[in-house]
Order: sequence, then C-alpha cells, then structure tokens
Amino acid sequence: PLVTIDDARRACGDGSSAGEAAAWAYFLRLATTTNNNIVEFSGSGPLAPLLGQQFTQSNDDVMVLWLSASPTTCSQRIAERGLTVPYPDFGVSIDHVVAELHGRLHREIGETQHWVGHPVRIIDAEQSADSAFSQALRALQDWPSGNGDD
Repeated sequence: PLVTIDDARRACGDGSSAGEAAAWAYFLRLATTTNNNIVEFSGSGPLAPLLGQQFTQSNDDVMVLWLSASPTTCSQRIAERGLTVPYPDFGVSIDHVVAELHGRLHREIGETQHWVGHPVRIIDAEQSADSAFSQALRALQDWPSGNGDD
C-alpha cells in the first residue's frame, strides 16, 4: 500500500493548523499499522522523528529513498501539477517552504546519509520521473544486499 502525507491531508486536512495535526495523526496511523508500505512524505518536520521511531520500534526493514532535487525543480513541478492539497498556511509562499525544507533535509540527511537511524539511498530527482523511478526500482531490487546497514 502507498501511504502519502498529501493523501492524509486530503482525507483529514482543511488548511488549518488543527487540520494539519489531524492529517499527520492519520498519516502516522496508516504508515505504522500495516506491513510492506511505501510511505511518502518530506522526511522532515516535527512529526517525522515520531514516524522514524515507530519504524525503529517495529523492527521492520526500512529502506529510505531520498528523491533529491533543487528547490527550483521542486517549485516548478508544484506549479506544473498545481497545488490540490489542503496544505497549511505557514504565512509564507510555497516556494519559501520548499527552499527551507530543502536546506533542512540537507542538514538532517545529507552529511550522514541516514534518516532517523535508517540508511538512505539518494535518487537524483533532477532527471525525468521515469529516470528517478528506474533508479528507485534498482535500489529496491538491490535491497537489502546493497548495503550492510540495512
């Protein structure tokens, strides 16, 4: 099953702070109550460590794929597909949120190539979606033999 924060926002969010908290609670429940999930979210923010802790406590195998793209590329893709998610209003533009998130992810993951104790495979998301998908598929096919930390 695919579990995404944006789907949780669509199900429970309304763009308010309370809606965002409800969406994250729903997301955390979905991501940690079934097995063999593909979980998609930014990997950062105040609730991300809770999800990482749940993954660690479950003793499940976890593979983290970081689709790394520049803030410019991310902003262009958001503009191309349109923002259809009840995203919370942080009082700044989505471009500012994207740039801030990009910097935070590089600080949290970039140097260690780990996310909350789990090894990270970096996928070059500057390329086409098909290319990124192929890279991700190869990483999954090589897993867990590709890295002794898994």
